[in-house]
Amino acid sequence: MEKILLIDDNKEYCDQVKKTLTLRGLDLSFYTNGQDGLESALNNSWNVILLDVYLNQDLDGLDILKILVEKKPRLPVVMISGASTLQTAVDATRMGAYDFLEKPLDIDRLIITISRAMELNKLSSLSENLLKELGKQPTLIGQSAVLKAVYNEVLRIAETDTKVLITGESGVGKDIVAKLIHFHSGRVSEPFISLNCAAIPSNLVETELFGYKKGAFTGAYDSNPGMITRAESGTLFLDEIGELSAASQAKLLKFLNDGEYFPVGSNEMLKSNARILAATNKNLQDEIEKGNFREDLFYRLNVMQIYIPPLRERTEDIEPLSNYYLKRACEKFGKNITHFSEESMNLIRQQRWQGNVRQLKAIIYRMVLFSHSNIIDYGTAATAIQMDRTNESVIESNTYDQALIEFEKLYFLNQLQSNSFNLKKTARNAGIELGKLKDKLELLKIEYKGLS
Repeated sequence: MEKILLIDDNKEYCDQVKKTLTLRGLDLSFYTNGQDGLESALNNSWNVILLDVYLNQDLDGLDILKILVEKKPRLPVVMISGASTLQTAVDATRMGAYDFLEKPLDIDRLIITISRAMELNKLSSLSENLLKELGKQPTLIGQSAVLKAVYNEVLRIAETDTKVLITGESGVGKDIVAKLIHFHSGRVSEPFISLNCAAIPSNLVETELFGYKKGAFTGAYDSNPGMITRAESGTLFLDEIGELSAASQAKLLKFLNDGEYFPVGSNEMLKSNARILAATNKNLQDEIEKGNFREDLFYRLNVMQIYIPPLRERTEDIEPLSNYYLKRACEKFGKNITHFSEESMNLIRQQRWQGNVRQLKAIIYRMVLFSHSNIIDYGTAATAIQMDRTNESVIESNTYDQALIEFEKLYFLNQLQSNSFNLKKTARNAGIELGKLKDKLELLKIEYKGLS
């Protein structure tokens, strides 16, 4: 339901307006104190603000209007007054008020004004979000059957409004899947808010999720909306949900049960309609058996589940992913590298990629930084991979001879890297003549021409 906030110092009048609008199916809350009303307007999600011009307080309506226009320029503010002049109306409109209504309010006109203001708010929000998303649509890169199945599941689930648990190893792209669900849902024009549960100390999870009021604790000099408030009408993505402490799990469960929450230090109950997506690289059922994760929370989150297989189980995706990140890296670093050599791509395909897509991306970026030509050759690829060993062999060689060749390649690539690609120094440190080093590099198909 759309939310309307009225700020007026006459409580009897506020009660009357609330009763009238409630009968028309509109949800109105009010404050008779201007400062409290301003804080609520700034820290919560409202569709329209109704604001009295004369509050007979330290902070009057025009003061509040000025602050709202500065800090929340898209939020429609309708000024109301029973003792206004034409100049007051003109001043308020010039300051950024959406409209100006005189008391006693004509209810039909008020309803029409509110409806138009809410429509303006929606169109403004949609336009802003579409501009942000333009050219930034999340994408699953690959051609494997399993990845296509994941994408089809995303499209099916996006049409619903249910909670989703996204599982898979670190680096497989769980955050991309979460963004895709949001992008293809009816909430695309609303916020997508992400919270990494592993990156926040357990004692701060509550304030990050639910927000807090000014003065709620030492250091709370201003009120701060939490992630749930910021995600209002949109999507809240709880990444690494398996890292939540027991206390944080209990508080999250209570919120998921009824959608209601209190900012820390506040007695005002808020209700959220944000969609909840969660992700984990842990087996939560194993964690439940170990006593590390609440079973009731698991079932609350696991209404629908999407599993993303590791990259080693969908090797068909390695080449398109590599080409995608090659293009991205070239744009980032201002290089013109057109493709991978056949040998370098074969080497990339043969990796185990324990860090999945995240590891692949990092190493492709490193290859682009190392490359001094318009292609990624074997030497550049092997050097970049060797620098990110992660305790795995470069390839899983089938024979001793193949393993020996790979060892020699890596040995000389490491030598070149350690000696800043100086051939004479490399030959001296390796204990062989310069001519023999060149012969060995040619035999191993390691590019050395142009090196000193």
